[in-house]
Amino acid sequence: MTIGLLFIGHGTRRQAGIDEFLSFVSAVRSRLSRSIPCAHAFLELQKPDIASGVDELIRQGVTFVVCVPFFLFAAGHMKEDIPSELATVQNKHPHLSFSLLPPFGEATALVDVALARLQEQGVEDLGHTTAVVLVGRGNKDEEAQRANQGVAQAIRARLQGGLVEVGYLAGTGESLENVLTRLRADGWGQIMLLPYLWFQGWLTDTLPDRVEAWRDNADIEIHIASHLGLHPLFLDLVTQRVSSALVQLCDPVVSE
Repeated sequence: MTIGLLFIGHGTRRQAGIDEFLSFVSAVRSRLSRSIPCAHAFLELQKPDIASGVDELIRQGVTFVVCVPFFLFAAGHMKEDIPSELATVQNKHPHLSFSLLPPFGEATALVDVALARLQEQGVEDLGHTTAVVLVGRGNKDEEAQRANQGVAQAIRARLQGGLVEVGYLAGTGESLENVLTRLRADGWGQIMLLPYLWFQGWLTDTLPDRVEAWRDNADIEIHIASHLGLHPLFLDLVTQRVSSALVQLCDPVVSE
């Protein structure tokens, strides 16, 4: 059995987001043994697609593919789209075996990353004099929305109380604009937005304009923290998750 890694990203039309994804993949690969075959793929919007990524691993002699999804929560992409793509590939290559790692969004380390992004803004007394809004991409999956709320609760606990809300940019949860309107009506004059998004893309790029369109010259101070991105703690988390999966399949392969 020859094991290989397939890093799967969502895909974006924004070159900065593609570059950030590839940099993250490269950083994780640099922490692993060079003998491990690796490839990357995108679920949509970019090439190579998953089938092409698997073909690259087959050319490297891989027979067991460990799929590393760069996704935060188990919604439609993780539950349906990626498994469907993998099933199609396996029908074409029945000799292959696959393992799909779980998403990363509920890990304690990511709460640490989120708090670090908040602290970078230098705003004092977060959650008390400044309301925090965890900004999610959004989806229609109730389980994923509960997971988002769990992250917000963890951040609230680490801030020792205060207000931490969740607002979505799409999907069926409460929209960011509705949350902002509610906070303004409750008298909050300062709000910190924390994009709980892995990579830069259309959503991060258009967020400032979306906020300004909602504000419409209202007297309210809104700060926008950085998305999660290539934070060292995030790199550690993904590397450890991949390493643990490999250790279960073979001898330890993380380089010293």
